[in-house]
Amino acid sequence: MNESCRATGWRRARYPSRMDFALRMLDDVQRLPELEALDAARFAEALAADLADEAAPATVAAVGAELDRLRDALAAIDRFTSKAMRIHLLHGLAHLPVPPQLHTLLVTTIVSYADDTRRLRQRLRATIGRSDERAAEEIAGIAGEAADRVLGQRRSLRAGVLTLAQSIAKTRATLARATLQDRSLDDKSRRGWRQALADLDLLVESSARLDENTHAQRLAALPEPEPEAPREDPVLNSRFEGLEID
Repeated sequence: MNESCRATGWRRARYPSRMDFALRMLDDVQRLPELEALDAARFAEALAADLADEAAPATVAAVGAELDRLRDALAAIDRFTSKAMRIHLLHGLAHLPVPPQLHTLLVTTIVSYADDTRRLRQRLRATIGRSDERAAEEIAGIAGEAADRVLGQRRSLRAGVLTLAQSIAKTRATLARATLQDRSLDDKSRRGWRQALADLDLLVESSARLDENTHAQRLAALPEPEPEAPREDPVLNSRFEGLEID
């Protein structure tokens, strides 16, 4: 048995649920050394392997479930980011008299500062500075540095998920186009696949769309598909090929 087969078998035995192996990598981090050792590329590889263990989707619902599992991974990364912030603060602020409420506030709101950690530093200086200006500067510095690190790690983890989502969207768009070529497809199924294809094409353009809503919600928000052009019947056409009418 080769290494990849052994790895897949071990993963299924230990983590039988869908995507448990990749998400368990985040759950298993409890200490600072584990946090610093977490590799975003390995997480993305594990996520891709977990999805590859599943049968290829053959329905719109299955495509949606696959995309929603990736969306769930983004939510798990946000929860992990809060945990990572807590771990960093426990180490960095241990020597300072920081109220537990401030710890909780920093941990629960960290993701909201993803685009501007300077704002976090400013707020800490302003809030704590009212009672202890020197402590405020030190706490703001330590917390700001921790925020930079955990939010940088969040960006790396999210980038892997979104890249995978874009790749899957391209593959499933090809599937959708092939399915729509099936002349026996009923109208309801055809409409569903056309909506799914529109969503997949948008995901290929910008995989960040995955974070906005669930698959069902994204489809519901799409405009009604344009009416299809009448499909020619090649068998019927061949019967009358060359026939001239005076």
